[in-house]
Amino acid sequence: MSWKIYRVVPPDFVLNKPQTFQFSIVPESINENNLFLVSPKEESVTDSLTANEQKGTLISLIELAEDSGKTPLNFLRKSIRLKRVVFVRLKGQGRLIIFDKINAETKEATLKEVDLKDQLWELPESELEQMLLEQPTEEIKNDGSQLSSENQSINKTKKDHISVEGKRKPHTAYAVYAKTENRIIKPSHAWRQLGQYADLSKGDKQIDLPGWGLIYLKRDREKSKLRYKNTKFDAPSDGEVITIKSFNSSWQRVKIQYKPS
Repeated sequence: MSWKIYRVVPPDFVLNKPQTFQFSIVPESINENNLFLVSPKEESVTDSLTANEQKGTLISLIELAEDSGKTPLNFLRKSIRLKRVVFVRLKGQGRLIIFDKINAETKEATLKEVDLKDQLWELPESELEQMLLEQPTEEIKNDGSQLSSENQSINKTKKDHISVEGKRKPHTAYAVYAKTENRIIKPSHAWRQLGQYADLSKGDKQIDLPGWGLIYLKRDREKSKLRYKNTKFDAPSDGEVITIKSFNSSWQRVKIQYKPS
């Protein structure tokens, strides 16, 4: 697994005075070995603590995944969906721009390099959402002919635990996936997730839509509509339309029967 990290949560003194400081990082590739989560037994008391204060309660993603009997990717994605705080260890440099002001006008900006490996950095929601949507490169071969072990496991789970009535379409298949993964998820949240896949594809990048497979998605000019196609989009009106109304209708029709554990 590998992701490119573009943003981390800045230091407190930057967050407290954003008009005086700006903070950015040099994008860096990371993998599951660089990720850490707050220990579940400590989670209830960590909401108000800074990243430095939480160092003593952080456990590596790999260790947590092994203890739960899941793969690191599965454990990470579930943690992101549950809104858990995720931290990363980076090796590169951060850029801190300090603005010196006189009479409310910026007179000078000083650039300072920050060594990011000095601490664990909290990942913002935007980065976590991207990690949830991105497909690790080793998960599917270029020809799309072989599923990863994780996808095979998901497919097996679907066969063993769900029963779906009616003809499948991409948004119906995704509704099945969303309900299977999270029994209490709301349709509005699942619709937003589907829109995030459309933003990732933009009509010209093939993505692996959970529950369906390889497909091209994009947003329609109308906010309440998405479009899908098996090949790249050539024009704004290309592809089949998915409306929020049809998605909600599919959501209601989908029946999932869970076998007793």
